[in-house]
Amino acid sequence: VAEAKAEAEVEAEADVGGGRLPERWVMRVQRAPEPSDVLWANLPLRSEERARRRLVAVGTSLVVILTGAIVMGVGRGSTGRPIFGVGCIIFGNALINASLPRIALREGWQRVTQLHDSLCAKLAAFQILNSVAALLVWLGNTDGRLSAEWWRECAPIVNAIIVSQIGVSNVFALLRLGSRVRRWFRAPRARTQADANSLWAAKDESFVPVRTSLVLKYAALALMLGPLFPTVYLLGAAGCAISFAIDAYLLLRQLAPLPHTDGRLILTTALERVLPCALVARVPVALVALAVRSRQLALQLPAVDG
Repeated sequence: VAEAKAEAEVEAEADVGGGRLPERWVMRVQRAPEPSDVLWANLPLRSEERARRRLVAVGTSLVVILTGAIVMGVGRGSTGRPIFGVGCIIFGNALINASLPRIALREGWQRVTQLHDSLCAKLAAFQILNSVAALLVWLGNTDGRLSAEWWRECAPIVNAIIVSQIGVSNVFALLRLGSRVRRWFRAPRARTQADANSLWAAKDESFVPVRTSLVLKYAALALMLGPLFPTVYLLGAAGCAISFAIDAYLLLRQLAPLPHTDGRLILTTALERVLPCALVARVPVALVALAVRSRQLALQLPAVDG
């Protein structure tokens, strides 16, 4: 009886009109990506080749990020030579921004969304790690003595650094020096009108991941440094608002239409990688701030006779 009942259930499931199909017959489908979101040249690549390319790209990206961080660290440490220090910082940023997009293009991704996701994660990691490393070196010089005088001296410096980063990144985004060079110098010397039109069009395939990484940097720094410097919350919100206004202007008035992509960049990079790591890093910073503040309050309490 049990076997007959089981066979009847299988037959009922196999009946399309009378029930659900068995699991082995179910076909799962999803919406196809937009044609502009497909990197057609990478479709013939086998999975082994894509895995090899990504492994090489990850190693190369780590080398580039470490090199840029070391160069910028040397620039920050050269207090007696300000011109040399500024040059090192500019060179480190230029090295990262010029190398990582080209490395990401060689990873063999089949969709532009995947390419943006990979590039944004690398850029955000560099931006955040570079800022945190500079802060840790700075805190190491205090020997753990986070006094009220230290807070009064360091808070304006931290605020000035974040404000300068917001200003510099958005000013360079507005200037768009690469597009201006192509328009003013290369487009007039193009051989054909099609080449001139291509050079004149302000195409920037890495615009979305680069700008997203900067916004994630503001949010991550606010989450991590907020317990020590509460004004960072306001500066992070201001940076996000300014970036939104500038991005809207560039996308609507300056740039050529970008490829149609989905929301994977925000879901994976922001909500699953960067912000959770920032929340985890916030815990020790908050504990340090709480411990220091508790010691300060304990020293201020009057002695109580037994």
